[in-house]
Amino acid sequence: MLVQYAGEETDVVIPDGVTVIGEGAFYGRPELTSVSIPDSVTEIHTLAFYGCSGLTGVVIPDSVTELGEDAFADCGNLAAVTMPEGFLGSCQDYFSGTPWLEAYQSETGIEAGEDFLVEGYQLVKYQGAGGDVVIPDGVTVIGENAFRSCEGLTSVVIPDTVTTIEAGAFNDCLRLTQVTIPDSVTEIQWNAFYYCVSLARVDLGENVATIGTSAFEGCRTLTEITIPSGRIGKTAFRDCENLSSVTLGDGVTEIGELAFKGCGSLTQVTFGSGLERIDDEAFSQSPLTTVVLPDGLTSIGKLAFSTSLRDIAIPASVSQIASEALDSCGGATLHVVAGSKAESYAMRQNKPYESDYEEFVNASLSAEEELPLDSGGPSAEQQPAQTQESGQAVQNGGKGGSGAVAIVTVAVLAAAAAGGYVVLKKRA
Repeated sequence: MLVQYAGEETDVVIPDGVTVIGEGAFYGRPELTSVSIPDSVTEIHTLAFYGCSGLTGVVIPDSVTELGEDAFADCGNLAAVTMPEGFLGSCQDYFSGTPWLEAYQSETGIEAGEDFLVEGYQLVKYQGAGGDVVIPDGVTVIGENAFRSCEGLTSVVIPDTVTTIEAGAFNDCLRLTQVTIPDSVTEIQWNAFYYCVSLARVDLGENVATIGTSAFEGCRTLTEITIPSGRIGKTAFRDCENLSSVTLGDGVTEIGELAFKGCGSLTQVTFGSGLERIDDEAFSQSPLTTVVLPDGLTSIGKLAFSTSLRDIAIPASVSQIASEALDSCGGATLHVVAGSKAESYAMRQNKPYESDYEEFVNASLSAEEELPLDSGGPSAEQQPAQTQESGQAVQNGGKGGSGAVAIVTVAVLAAAAAGGYVVLKKRA
């Protein structure tokens, strides 16, 4: 880390090998007229070049992945900037008070209209009355608190130019009922849709890498969600009390602390093959009864599941199990691999267990159940097929039911109201 520049040169070449330019490293150096940043640098911290009024141009290499707030602010002669495209949407956070930013913002060409305050490519504030809102094409960032407490907002169309939805962007939009997140979005920050209590449908794009802390907490009308990828942050879906079905794609790597705590209707979860961590209390206070964890999972945090759990299958890939991981699960039976960490855990904690992980999973894969519903409706073969390319399903047997696990690749589902059957078919 370059902590502080103590020299007197006006044209500075930062030594190759430096990876971090620290906070305020060149703060208030008006004599600085140029700086060469090597490709070894990955982070430029807050206020690093603040107030370098003699600096006229800068090239930020593609190696830089983190740029701190006001890193080049108040550089009054900075007129030429080259930087990775990913920073353009939030450029006002780094270059305020520079002629480059003023020129850049005047050239965006985004036709926003009077309802939208747009700076550069960032939607800073929505100023309209609500209803069905279409965000202008060209916006790349929906800024922090941009729609916060817009009680008249009922739906929003997000263009495929948007890459980031910042913290609190739609916080407390009480009448927002549906939202589609395009594939262009990679980050949904903390509290983005916090307590949008009428939000009944969320369609997430394929490339979301991060769902931040409490991003959808308190969305109590939401009943189902498919999450294709990314890390699910702490309390991301906490207290979504009507959420009954969650499908995790193969790109989901981590379920954060308390992520689904308090989801009192959650009876079905499908895990993708890329999942590595389930953190503390991730599914506490949810009524799952049978859980089959995917091979590749490595870590289970404390109190990860709730008192309703009756059977849990843990693969040999799990190498870390918190001592209190299943303390709230009463007499749940663990289905483990002989000689595995999970078997040792069961023995040490005096938990009921069977060393039958493979048999348990294979038996479930072979299961084909036909459960008669009301007669008179169309047959199961006439119903639409729901295909899950990979992953393992966790299903609640129902209150008073068998609690049998169903791990399915193709499930042909007949709606109970229409009659017919529910058929669970073995993976090909």
